[in-house]
Amino acid sequence: NVQATRGNTDRYVVTGERPFPSLAETTANPTLIPRFKEVTDNFTWTQGALAATGWLAWLAALPLEITMTLPDGTHLLGVHASPGTDEGHGIRPDLDEAAQLAVIGVCEADLICSGHTHWPVNRQVGNKHLVNLGSVSNPFAVDLRASYVFLNADEDGYTVQHRRVDYDQTAVLTQLEKVRHPSLEFIARFFRGDIMTGWLADHLGLDVVTFWEG
Repeated sequence: NVQATRGNTDRYVVTGERPFPSLAETTANPTLIPRFKEVTDNFTWTQGALAATGWLAWLAALPLEITMTLPDGTHLLGVHASPGTDEGHGIRPDLDEAAQLAVIGVCEADLICSGHTHWPVNRQVGNKHLVNLGSVSNPFAVDLRASYVFLNADEDGYTVQHRRVDYDQTAVLTQLEKVRHPSLEFIARFFRGDIMTGWLADHLGLDVVTFWEG
Protein backbone atom coordinates (compact mmCIF):
# COMPACT_ATOMS: atom_id res chain seq x y z
CA ASN A 1 0.00 0.00 0.00
CA VAL A 2 2.66 2.51 -1.00
CA GLN A 3 1.51 6.11 -1.40
CA ALA A 4 3.63 8.75 -3.10
CA THR A 5 3.50 12.45 -3.87
CA ARG A 6 5.17 14.29 -6.71
CA GLY A 7 7.91 16.85 -6.31
CA ASN A 8 9.09 19.74 -8.41
CA THR A 9 11.64 17.57 -10.20
CA ASP A 10 8.93 15.05 -11.10
CA ARG A 11 6.93 17.95 -12.51
CA TYR A 12 9.90 19.04 -14.61
CA VAL A 13 10.16 15.56 -16.10
CA VAL A 14 6.45 15.26 -16.86
CA THR A 15 5.61 18.77 -18.08
CA GLY A 16 8.81 19.87 -19.78
CA GLU A 17 9.34 22.69 -17.28
CA ARG A 18 12.95 23.07 -16.18
CA PRO A 19 14.79 24.45 -13.14
CA PHE A 20 17.33 27.25 -13.33
CA PRO A 21 18.61 28.39 -15.74
CA SER A 22 15.79 29.03 -18.19
CA LEU A 23 16.40 29.68 -21.87
CA ALA A 24 15.80 33.39 -21.30
CA GLU A 25 18.26 33.49 -18.39
CA THR A 26 20.85 31.64 -20.45
CA THR A 27 20.37 33.95 -23.42
CA ALA A 28 20.90 36.94 -21.14
CA ASN A 29 23.96 35.34 -19.54
CA PRO A 30 25.86 33.04 -21.95
CA THR A 31 28.14 31.80 -19.16
CA LEU A 32 25.16 29.65 -18.12
CA ILE A 33 25.22 27.67 -21.37
CA PRO A 34 27.12 24.65 -19.88
CA ARG A 35 24.70 24.49 -16.95
CA PHE A 36 21.70 24.89 -19.28
CA LYS A 37 22.96 21.99 -21.41
CA GLU A 38 23.51 19.75 -18.37
CA VAL A 39 20.01 20.40 -17.05
CA THR A 40 18.36 19.98 -20.45
CA ASP A 41 20.22 16.76 -21.24
CA ASN A 42 19.48 15.33 -17.80
CA PHE A 43 15.73 15.87 -17.87
CA THR A 44 15.32 14.95 -21.53
CA TRP A 45 17.12 11.65 -20.95
CA THR A 46 15.06 10.89 -17.83
CA GLN A 47 11.78 11.62 -19.59
CA GLY A 48 12.73 9.30 -22.44
CA ALA A 49 13.86 6.53 -20.10
CA LEU A 50 10.61 6.65 -18.10
CA ALA A 51 8.50 6.71 -21.25
CA ALA A 52 10.37 3.71 -22.66
CA THR A 53 9.91 1.68 -19.47
CA GLY A 54 6.25 2.59 -18.95
CA TRP A 55 6.64 4.71 -15.80
CA LEU A 56 6.01 8.19 -17.19
CA ALA A 57 2.21 7.91 -16.90
CA TRP A 58 2.55 6.74 -13.28
CA LEU A 59 4.76 9.72 -12.48
CA ALA A 60 2.34 12.11 -14.17
CA ALA A 61 -0.56 10.79 -12.08
CA LEU A 62 1.07 11.36 -8.68
CA PRO A 63 -0.83 13.78 -6.40
CA LEU A 64 0.61 16.96 -4.94
CA GLU A 65 -0.40 15.91 -1.42
CA ILE A 66 -1.61 12.93 0.55
CA THR A 67 -3.53 13.03 3.83
CA MET A 68 -4.26 10.40 6.43
CA THR A 69 -5.37 10.10 10.02
CA LEU A 70 -3.08 8.17 12.36
CA PRO A 71 -4.58 5.72 14.89
CA ASP A 72 -4.40 8.33 17.68
CA GLY A 73 -6.33 10.88 15.60
CA THR A 74 -3.33 12.90 14.42
CA HIS A 75 -3.95 14.43 11.00
CA LEU A 76 -0.94 13.89 8.73
CA LEU A 77 -0.15 15.75 5.54
CA GLY A 78 2.47 14.43 3.14
CA VAL A 79 3.76 16.92 0.59
CA HIS A 80 7.01 17.47 -1.27
CA ALA A 81 7.80 21.04 -0.15
CA SER A 82 5.07 22.67 1.94
CA PRO A 83 1.25 22.67 1.99
CA GLY A 84 -0.14 23.37 -1.46
CA THR A 85 3.14 23.51 -3.35
CA ASP A 86 6.05 21.39 -4.57
CA GLU A 87 8.56 24.27 -4.52
CA GLY A 88 9.61 27.25 -2.42
CA HIS A 89 11.42 27.34 0.92
CA GLY A 90 9.93 24.14 2.31
CA ILE A 91 10.62 22.91 5.84
CA ARG A 92 14.09 24.09 6.84
CA PRO A 93 16.16 24.25 10.04
CA ASP A 94 17.39 27.80 9.41
CA LEU A 95 13.98 29.49 9.35
CA ASP A 96 12.75 31.12 12.54
CA GLU A 97 9.28 30.26 13.80
CA ALA A 98 7.54 33.20 12.12
CA ALA A 99 9.18 32.53 8.76
CA GLN A 100 8.43 28.81 8.92
CA LEU A 101 4.79 29.43 9.84
CA ALA A 102 4.51 31.81 6.89
CA VAL A 103 5.74 29.03 4.60
CA ILE A 104 3.23 26.56 6.02
CA GLY A 105 0.32 28.97 5.73
CA VAL A 106 -3.17 27.81 6.68
CA CYS A 107 -3.04 24.06 7.18
CA GLU A 108 -5.27 21.84 9.28
CA ALA A 109 -2.74 19.00 9.59
CA ASP A 110 -1.08 18.32 12.94
CA LEU A 111 1.92 16.55 11.41
CA ILE A 112 3.46 17.71 8.12
CA CYS A 113 5.98 15.43 6.41
CA SER A 114 7.99 16.77 3.49
CA GLY A 115 11.20 16.55 1.50
CA HIS A 116 12.37 19.10 -1.11
CA THR A 117 15.28 20.66 0.81
CA HIS A 118 17.25 17.38 0.96
CA TRP A 119 17.97 18.06 4.64
CA PRO A 120 16.35 16.25 7.62
CA VAL A 121 14.31 18.28 10.08
CA ASN A 122 12.22 17.36 13.13
CA ARG A 123 10.80 20.42 14.86
CA GLN A 124 7.71 21.73 16.57
CA VAL A 125 6.51 25.12 15.31
CA GLY A 126 3.44 26.43 17.09
CA ASN A 127 0.94 23.57 17.11
CA LYS A 128 2.48 21.92 14.04
CA HIS A 129 4.96 19.06 14.07
CA LEU A 130 7.21 19.50 11.04
CA VAL A 131 9.27 16.62 9.68
CA ASN A 132 11.57 16.72 6.68
CA LEU A 133 12.62 13.26 5.60
CA GLY A 134 15.89 14.36 3.99
CA SER A 135 16.79 12.55 0.78
CA VAL A 136 17.41 8.92 -0.10
CA SER A 137 19.21 9.27 -3.43
CA ASN A 138 20.49 12.84 -3.36
CA PRO A 139 21.42 14.02 0.14
CA PHE A 140 23.60 17.09 0.60
CA ALA A 141 26.95 17.12 2.38
CA VAL A 142 28.04 16.82 5.18
CA ASP A 143 26.38 13.40 5.49
CA LEU A 144 25.91 11.77 2.08
CA ARG A 145 24.17 8.66 3.36
CA ALA A 146 20.55 8.08 2.40
CA SER A 147 18.14 9.74 4.83
CA TYR A 148 14.58 8.66 5.54
CA VAL A 149 12.06 8.60 8.39
CA PHE A 150 10.43 5.71 10.23
CA LEU A 151 7.03 6.71 11.61
CA ASN A 152 5.62 4.36 14.23
CA ALA A 153 1.98 5.06 15.10
CA ASP A 154 -0.65 3.45 17.31
CA GLU A 155 -3.64 4.50 19.42
CA ASP A 156 -1.34 5.97 22.09
CA GLY A 157 0.54 8.31 19.79
CA TYR A 158 3.38 8.26 17.30
CA THR A 159 7.15 8.56 17.14
CA VAL A 160 9.39 9.88 14.39
CA GLN A 161 12.86 8.46 13.87
CA HIS A 162 15.31 9.70 11.25
CA ARG A 163 17.55 7.01 9.85
CA ARG A 164 20.75 7.11 7.78
CA VAL A 165 21.89 4.27 5.54
CA ASP A 166 25.08 3.81 3.54
CA TYR A 167 24.73 2.70 -0.05
CA ASP A 168 27.10 2.12 -2.94
CA GLN A 169 27.12 5.46 -4.73
CA THR A 170 29.95 4.32 -6.98
CA ALA A 171 27.76 1.51 -8.28
CA VAL A 172 25.04 4.02 -9.16
CA LEU A 173 27.47 6.22 -11.07
CA THR A 174 28.95 3.17 -12.79
CA GLN A 175 25.49 2.16 -13.99
CA LEU A 176 24.84 5.68 -15.28
CA GLU A 177 28.13 5.52 -17.15
CA LYS A 178 27.18 2.13 -18.56
CA VAL A 179 23.95 3.49 -20.05
CA ARG A 180 25.82 6.58 -21.30
CA HIS A 181 23.85 9.09 -19.29
CA PRO A 182 24.48 12.49 -20.91
CA SER A 183 24.77 14.38 -17.61
CA LEU A 184 26.90 11.97 -15.60
CA GLU A 185 29.24 14.62 -14.21
CA PHE A 186 26.28 16.84 -13.29
CA ILE A 187 24.85 14.02 -11.17
CA ALA A 188 28.24 12.96 -9.81
CA ARG A 189 28.82 16.40 -8.31
CA PHE A 190 25.79 15.88 -6.07
CA PHE A 191 26.97 12.42 -5.04
CA ARG A 192 30.39 13.80 -4.10
CA GLY A 193 28.88 16.61 -2.04
CA ASP A 194 30.27 19.31 -4.33
CA ILE A 195 26.90 21.06 -4.66
CA MET A 196 24.77 22.52 -1.91
CA THR A 197 22.11 25.18 -1.52
CA GLY A 198 23.41 28.52 -0.30
CA TRP A 199 21.10 28.66 2.73
CA LEU A 200 22.30 25.26 3.97
CA ALA A 201 25.96 26.16 3.50
CA ASP A 202 25.37 29.30 5.57
CA HIS A 203 23.42 27.33 8.19
CA LEU A 204 26.25 24.79 8.54
CA GLY A 205 29.05 27.34 8.23
CA LEU A 206 30.50 25.63 5.16
CA ASP A 207 32.52 27.11 2.32
CA VAL A 208 30.94 25.53 -0.75
CA VAL A 209 32.08 26.62 -4.19
CA THR A 210 29.03 25.58 -6.19
CA PHE A 211 25.52 26.42 -5.09
CA TRP A 212 22.41 24.63 -6.31
CA GLU A 213 19.57 26.91 -7.37
CA GLY A 214 17.12 24.25 -8.60
